[in-house]
Order: sequence, then structure tokens, then C-alpha cells
Amino acid sequence: MAISHIYVPVQETTTYQLIALRQCEDEALSDVIGRLIDMPSSPTNSKSAPQSNSNNSCRQTRLKYRLHILGENISANTCPKILVKCLNLLADLDPAILEKILPLKGRTRHYIAKTRKIHKGRPDLDQRNTCEFRPGWFTGTNYGRDDVERMLAGICSIIELDYGVDIYFSSRKKY
Repeated sequence: MAISHIYVPVQETTTYQLIALRQCEDEALSDVIGRLIDMPSSPTNSKSAPQSNSNNSCRQTRLKYRLHILGENISANTCPKILVKCLNLLADLDPAILEKILPLKGRTRHYIAKTRKIHKGRPDLDQRNTCEFRPGWFTGTNYGRDDVERMLAGICSIIELDYGVDIYFSSRKKY
């Protein structure tokens, strides 16, 4: 497969900023841009395949969190991003899952909601610490790893998955 290229004029400072965001020395700037806008890596031809494999392994080792969910690996730099990717993957498998998860809540707030009002009595936090992960579905963005693990364990109990086996962080798998 031949790779098509489009040349776009970019300011020199923007180029330097993109170079600074590379996760390894041989990561292509097109892959940096794709990562920033959450797109998969560009297709490669056989001559550049080793470089692409290097980029993928670099990307996997540099992301802080890795979650295994039903045989798939998802990675992100923050726990809320891992949670969002997990929720989206589960909803892709079965859209009714979100309705099942809706009643679940932690000590002070629900895991997901149909409105941005997740933080009871704190509209400032609803604006700052809430994201829409699917049209009409919201979750908080101020969670650490322990919070997300508790949430995923609760979600697993509702949807009849085994947390630690079907869904687990890479360094905390049950054997």
C-alpha cells in the first residue's frame, strides 16, 4: 500500500513543539499529531514497518496506565481517560450496559450520569471535573487509580464480569 502525503505549511515553533511531544526518538510527527487527536497510527509500507513497530512499543511503554479488558489492551496517561475508554468499549459491546451502571455510586457521587451534574451541590466541579464520554453520558475526571479500580470492580459486579480476570490493570492481575 502506498502512503499518500499532504504537505501543509506549519510554523517553525509548532514543529518544535511537536518534536518535543514525541514519545521516542523515531516517532513520526504524523503519529504525534494522530496521538494528540486520538487517531490510530498511519498505515506504513514494508520499508518503514520496523520504525512503526518501534513507535507502537514506545507508545505502550510511555503511557502511564494500561488496562486489560476482555482480552483488549487500552492505555492512557490518566486514570479518568482509562475509565472513559473502558466505558466506551463496554457500551460498544452492549449499549444497555450504561443503563445498568447508572445507579452505581461511590461515597459522594455516581460513577456516570445523564447530565453534567455529578458533583452534588458543586456546579463549579460539574464544569471543571466532568466530561461527556458519549453523547448524553457523563463521568467525573478527578479520579485516581484506586478510585477507578473500585469503580471497575463495582461495574464488573453489575455486568457479571470478574474484576481482576476480565478487567484488570496490567500490574494488578489476579492469577
